[in-house]
Amino acid sequence: MARRDKTPYWGRKIVITLILAFAFLTVAIYIGGLLYFRERFLPGTSLNGYDVSFRTKEEAEALLTAESEAFVLEVDTMNGGVESISAEEAGYRYVPDGSVGELLKEQDLMKWYLSLLQTRKLTTAKETAVDDELLLEAVNGLRCMDPANVTSPVNAGLIETEDGFVITPETVGNELDKEKVLKLIREAFLSVTPRVDLVESGCYLKPRLYKDSPVLLENQELMNRIRNVVITYDFAYDSETVDRSLFEDWILVDAEGRYDFDRQRVRSFVSELSSKYDTVGKERSFRKYDGGTITLANGNYGWKIGTEEETEALISDIKEGVSKVKEPIYAQRAISRDTYDIGDTYIEVDLTDQRLMYYRKGKLELDTPVVTATWYDKEVHTPTGCFAIESMQSPALLYDHGWPVRATYFIQFDEAYSLHDNPKRLYYGGDIYMLDGTDGSVEIPGDAMKSLYGQVTTDTAIIIYEE
Repeated sequence: MARRDKTPYWGRKIVITLILAFAFLTVAIYIGGLLYFRERFLPGTSLNGYDVSFRTKEEAEALLTAESEAFVLEVDTMNGGVESISAEEAGYRYVPDGSVGELLKEQDLMKWYLSLLQTRKLTTAKETAVDDELLLEAVNGLRCMDPANVTSPVNAGLIETEDGFVITPETVGNELDKEKVLKLIREAFLSVTPRVDLVESGCYLKPRLYKDSPVLLENQELMNRIRNVVITYDFAYDSETVDRSLFEDWILVDAEGRYDFDRQRVRSFVSELSSKYDTVGKERSFRKYDGGTITLANGNYGWKIGTEEETEALISDIKEGVSKVKEPIYAQRAISRDTYDIGDTYIEVDLTDQRLMYYRKGKLELDTPVVTATWYDKEVHTPTGCFAIESMQSPALLYDHGWPVRATYFIQFDEAYSLHDNPKRLYYGGDIYMLDGTDGSVEIPGDAMKSLYGQVTTDTAIIIYEE
C-alpha cells in the first residue's frame, strides 16, 4: 500500500491560518481606530486653519490658544506700506465654548479609515474673540491713521477766471474710512486671515469728482453759460432784476455732485414777487360814476403770479443763459398792469341805485337798470367788491331761487354769482329788488345784456358796491 503525501493538508492549514490572522488583525485595527479616534480628530483635519490631526479636544484647544496668542495680522497700506497688529494689541484670544468637542463628536468614526485619503477643513467662529476697545486703540495707532500722515481727498472743482470757469484737479489723498478699516481688521482676526490689503479692500476715501468727470464738465458748461445772464421782470410801473449775485445762492449740489437749482429758494423768490406785485385781494380806491370815491376791499379781481409755473420758467430762463426782459407767468390777469389795475374799462354796479354801467376806455358805453338780491331775504345777497370774470356762456341754464332760468347771455364772477338776462322778468331797477329780487346774481335787460356780452373780455373788472 502506497504512503499518502501530507503536504497539501498542511498548506491549506497554513493559508487558512494566515487568512484568519489577517482578518483578526484587520478587525483589531478597525476597532482600535474606533477607540482611538473617539477622543481624537481624524487624520487630515484642520480647524480654523490649524492642523489638529490625531489631537484630542484638549490638545486642539491648546493649539488654538497658542496659535491665537502668536497671531500677527499684516496690514498692507497705500504705496507698498506694511504695518501689523499683534494678537495682544487687538485683545485677540481663544475662547473655548465647547464647540471643539461638538465638532469631535460629529466625526464619522465608522469610516475613520477613509480619512487617511481625505482632508477636512473645520471652522468654529465662536472659538475666538477680540477686545473691541483694544482693537480700536490698535487701529488708531497705525501710522496710516495718524492725522499727521493723512491727506484728505479733495474733489476736482471749478474756479472763476477772467475768461470763465475752469476746472481745478482733484487731490486723491490717503485718508481711510475708519469704520471700514475697523470692520475689515476685526473680521480678519476672527477668520484667522493673516493679511489684509487696505487698497484692494477699498478702505481709502476717494474724491467724488475727478477733473474728467462728466458731471464736472456739465457744471463747467452750465456756469459759463449763465455767468453773465440777467433776467429783468417788467411790471410796467416797476421792474425786478435777477442776476448772478442773486441766483448764485439758489444753486445746490445734488448727491452726484451735479449743479442744479434749489426749487424751494427759487419758489421763495417768486413768492416774494407775488406778495409785492399781485393785486388780487388788495384794497383799491375806486372813483364812482357820480364822482365819489370808495374803497374796494373784497373780490377776486387782479393780477396773480402762478408761483409754481413761474418757478420752473425762471429756472429754465436762467439755464438758457440768454439775458431777457420778461413778465412772469400769471395765473390770473387784469386789464392793466399799472398800479390801478382796473384801468378805464370796467363794469360798475351800484346796488343802492340798482344800476349797471359799462365804461370802455373811459367812455360810458352802457347804462341800464338791474335787479339784484332780494332785499327782505337775509339769506341771500349780492357780493360787493372788485371781481374777475370767470367764464362767459351763451346760452345758459340757470336756477334762481330753485327755479330754472334760460338766459341767453351769462357772465359768471365770484363762483356762484353772475350777470345774466332773464326772459321772464319784465321790469328792472327801482325798488323791484326789495321783494322780487334774485338769489344774488345781477339780472340785466335782454338788449343791454346782449350789448354788454359782445363788448367785455375776461380781464374786465366788475365793481359792485353799496352805500
